[in-house]
Amino acid sequence: MVVGATETVICASVIDRHSQYAKYHSYPPKAIVIYRDGIANSEFVNVFEQELVGIQEACVELLSIYQPCLTYSVVNKRHHTRFFSTDSKSNVTAGTVVDSHEVTNPITYDFLLNSHHAEKETSRPAHYHVFRDDNKLKPDQVQMLSYALCYASARCTCSISIPAPVKYADLLAFRANLCIHRNGQIHTESDVAEQATLVAQTVNVKEEIMSKRIVLSSKLAPDSPFFL
Repeated sequence: MVVGATETVICASVIDRHSQYAKYHSYPPKAIVIYRDGIANSEFVNVFEQELVGIQEACVELLSIYQPCLTYSVVNKRHHTRFFSTDSKSNVTAGTVVDSHEVTNPITYDFLLNSHHAEKETSRPAHYHVFRDDNKLKPDQVQMLSYALCYASARCTCSISIPAPVKYADLLAFRANLCIHRNGQIHTESDVAEQATLVAQTVNVKEEIMSKRIVLSSKLAPDSPFFL
């Protein structure tokens, strides 16, 4: 089997996470739930198929007979769908789910979840596309799990618009982008503007960090993400 760059990256990530899990539990997980974002609609199936190969390769590398149940969902907020209450122009209540085929795709497994409270007429639900569900979860269970994870962010005491693991991944990707060195190669005006914005944000973050003393608990796992 030919393994590409995407498969290699996801394979290494799965092996690393499994190793950390096994360190504390002495055995690999029987079920895996993945929330993925940052994918264009036209690339959903292609990326899923590539990453599925990487996940399967990782499981075989860990143990030849290891076949965990996988639930793989893509979370998308790049759309123009909005929901409003019937009695006013206010936003719908946090936790509102729409999975009617009049709104969603009648062929695929998807639903929209408005998991957070926003200012008037600005709430945009997250669109979830479930591409694989070996765990055989009921739609209500997938929706409740997704909604519950929206309360797991360490940054606030209320729900956010996407599951916390997805939000953390976005924050890590943003910070990684700040650390990428382009060797001074800026090709377009958009690159110049982006570079200037990143530099300004980096300076602001650095000044704020340097002005505060932060003490982390020794109970935190060594690889736990910690966000200011």
